[in-house]
Amino acid sequence: MTLYHFVCISIPFLITIAQCTDETRFPDYGSVREDGLDQRNKRQAVENPPTSKESDAKLLQEIPPMVLVEDYDNTICNGILVTNRIIIAPARCTSNNNVTVTFLTKTNFPKVKDKVRYIFNSSVNEVLYSVSHVIKHPEYNSTLDTYDIALLKLKKKYDNAVPACLWIDNNIPAKPIIVKWYYPHRRIFKDELEITILDNFNCMRYKQPFDSRADLAEYQFCVVSEEYYLELPLYTDMIYDDSIIPYVIGFRSFRLEGLYKFNIYVKISYFVEWIKESIQELGEKIPSSLLDPLACARENLEHRRKINGSLPLVKNKTVKYMVEILVNPETDQNSKCAGALIKEDIVVTLAQCAENLISFSSRVVMSDSSNITIRDVFLHPNYTEDSLYNNIALLKLSEKCAVKLLSFPESYQIEHNKEVFLFGKQRYTNSNLQGFNDLAVKAQGISIIFNHKCNPTEEQSLRLFKGLQYEHLCLQNDHFLLVPGSCEAIPGSPVVISGINRSPGLYMFGRNCGFGEPVIMVLFLAHEKWMNSIIEAPASGSAVFIIPNLGLSDDCTYPDGAKGTCVSQTTCPQINKRVQNSLPIFFCKVRSIVCCPQHNIEDEFTFAINRS
Repeated sequence: MTLYHFVCISIPFLITIAQCTDETRFPDYGSVREDGLDQRNKRQAVENPPTSKESDAKLLQEIPPMVLVEDYDNTICNGILVTNRIIIAPARCTSNNNVTVTFLTKTNFPKVKDKVRYIFNSSVNEVLYSVSHVIKHPEYNSTLDTYDIALLKLKKKYDNAVPACLWIDNNIPAKPIIVKWYYPHRRIFKDELEITILDNFNCMRYKQPFDSRADLAEYQFCVVSEEYYLELPLYTDMIYDDSIIPYVIGFRSFRLEGLYKFNIYVKISYFVEWIKESIQELGEKIPSSLLDPLACARENLEHRRKINGSLPLVKNKTVKYMVEILVNPETDQNSKCAGALIKEDIVVTLAQCAENLISFSSRVVMSDSSNITIRDVFLHPNYTEDSLYNNIALLKLSEKCAVKLLSFPESYQIEHNKEVFLFGKQRYTNSNLQGFNDLAVKAQGISIIFNHKCNPTEEQSLRLFKGLQYEHLCLQNDHFLLVPGSCEAIPGSPVVISGINRSPGLYMFGRNCGFGEPVIMVLFLAHEKWMNSIIEAPASGSAVFIIPNLGLSDDCTYPDGAKGTCVSQTTCPQINKRVQNSLPIFFCKVRSIVCCPQHNIEDEFTFAINRS
């Protein structure tokens, strides 16, 4: 036997875990270059000693359940365990129902890692399961490799692994991880790789001219790979409480060879409805946690890895200077906004939270659940609807309250990378966020990011058509990703600098409390002059309000009970009596239309008849 044959026969498979670095960016995922190929994979290999059972067990605990699927022609694919009897796998590995499944565990993994070609041999691997039913996607095409997804039902349950959590957002999150199993290396070690991920459009630009497959669809994406290996599903790690939860994003479908070498992946998120229908067709119950990332995170926490150091989220205690804004007390209409007391009778909030408030009707709810009527609403004069510019407002309350007030920092205390904390809500049901009914949390370890270092998301950029300005700051923690629903910051809530407990501004817009991607805040310092002009202005004898939801001929009611109708100001001369008595005046959307008390209208009507 030649040395060449000896080496080829004896080389074992190798497992590596590759994680995307922060610096690599590509189209649709925050790219810098259009082609997405400006940075080739750079390996920094750190060799470890041959693995022991303990290190194998640690590896298996860190990743989603390792599932391999083999059909009758010995094609091997990766699979995803989603319940104790249901597996998601590429349809190309299910030519017929003669499919075998194996789960790699800490018991059988040491036996098979060096004998992969015998992994489905019962004499080597005792963890083999038969499949009773296979459902392929109805549009699957084996020639074009389109809609390459299938559901498998095991003949018996597999209860020795925690089913995978699924990522059901079409956008690929930051820091995806690929588990690779390949050769010819003889040792097991970790490679820190830069992974090049391209969306379907950009991947097609590098498709070989002779490739007969159809163009890639939205549910597909590419991972650039110079080497051939067996790839397990792409996933990302997210934090819930003190635990690390892996979420599966997609699985490898096929490979494109040529000048550029790609592994083509299928996004699970695009097939959520089909997965639900197929599970029901197989006679299985759909677990509530299967398609709810937060519900999935809350299960099997005792089997999850734990984070080291401080928790990113803690339960929030009562914050005396923070208030909830109630638009309409009669209907309990909540604005899902907050504000902060900066004077005994003045609240600062966002203009987007105040634009529909009604003076002498809307209220603020204090930390002790008491409420105070809003007397005056002052929107920044340059604010426009749905904009993140000049998005600030002040609310004058009808009475003073004796509570701790929010403090502002000095300008020198606002620094790049300075740590702050945010106030948010955590969803505790399977429904969407329900505002202030959810669990109050405080997000900590968030850093101030100065504008020249901040990369707003596409959604944020739509509301920042002039880009970030002096009045803005970004906030972000790029070390952790939170499970969606774990923390949604409350619009209008104060951003507080850790250690000094002073607030430079209010949270405006973003997701997941700044974990993984930036959120945008408005800076008090930029609006100090306007805020002081309102705060220091002398009290007026009669308050004037513009009610945006009232129009000509609408009925209206004053806080003192006087009923009226919205009419032209010229037909209501007696409105001056309300001014003389220091009573509030309501204008209906514009200052030319006034809420005229009924007796004034009648008097004017009578005067007109007599004059005629």
